[in-house]
Amino acid sequence: MRQKSGLFDLQDKLFNFLQLFKSLILTSQIINKVKKQIQNKKLSIFLIEKQTNKLINQLKIFTFHYLKKIFGKNIRNKMTENIELFYKVEEFVSLPLQLYTDVGIKLKGYDLEAQDLLELGKALASCSNLQTLLLQVNFTQIGDQGIQFLDYGLSSCTNLSNLTMILNNNLVGNQGAYSISSGLKKCLNIQNLMLNIGSNQIGDQGIQYIGSAIEALPNLSQLELQSDLNLIRKKGVVDLGTCLSNSINLNSLKLSLIDNKILLSDPSSLGFSFLKCPYLQTLELKFQVESENYVIGNQIDLLDQDDAFINCPNLLNLEFKFMQNEYFVLLELYNLQFFNQLIFISHQAYFKTIFLFFQ
Repeated sequence: MRQKSGLFDLQDKLFNFLQLFKSLILTSQIINKVKKQIQNKKLSIFLIEKQTNKLINQLKIFTFHYLKKIFGKNIRNKMTENIELFYKVEEFVSLPLQLYTDVGIKLKGYDLEAQDLLELGKALASCSNLQTLLLQVNFTQIGDQGIQFLDYGLSSCTNLSNLTMILNNNLVGNQGAYSISSGLKKCLNIQNLMLNIGSNQIGDQGIQYIGSAIEALPNLSQLELQSDLNLIRKKGVVDLGTCLSNSINLNSLKLSLIDNKILLSDPSSLGFSFLKCPYLQTLELKFQVESENYVIGNQIDLLDQDDAFINCPNLLNLEFKFMQNEYFVLLELYNLQFFNQLIFISHQAYFKTIFLFFQ
């Protein structure tokens, strides 16, 4: 009886849809007849588009319910095998967003305004079932205000487990970084996070905001953070490392801090305390450090590892990339025989590396 009842419901939905579709045709015919009598022709176009969008949305909902009867609980796997990509805000906001679990939004260009981000933020707030989100908004002039609207939407996506945010080249400062962190802190189920905030105006305070958000994600296992071409100094890096050290479930960390404002005037360490993450298996670091007076040959224990690597017993893949550094680097690598991959890359002839192996 339940199956028959369900089929009757589907028949009713199909009948209602066909009735609406028929009314659209009739409306279109009537409008065409009186189009010459309507002074504002845009009005007729608007009416047709509005009715068409309504029918499209109802068709999507009907299709979803129909497929659910066929595939049962696997319906979402059938519908979201690949991420649904959108390249315009208006395309995304007009859909029944509560049905989507995997979405990609790619927006870029200097014609993108804060108002567009406001509409996008409102739409994201309706995506209560999102599990995977790719959000690319770059090469714009939206600044901190535009990013703030994204925070509003992101904070409602509490079921996210995979998040990629590409927000480079947007004139974002510390306040914008705070907005990003505020949204991230609400997404407690995130397991994989890729965040690109490069080529902005983010300083020490901003990167500390980002670090505190990452620290608040208890299930995070894979993190890629790109913050090249910003205004981050030594203090910001130390604060970031302190925050990352509390992400104890990390097994993969990729961090890039090329072309910032990291200056070393004394032989002290950058303090990469995140090397205390016990489950870390893959570590990639890319950074650039310059001396205050650009003196070649400063002998600085850049990483000051001491026994840092002994706190990463599961570390298998290690990659360091130093861009145009002029420092003496001392690394103490314990249990080297357990590494599957060990890569050191430098782009400066004066760069020296010494390995001390203790077993």
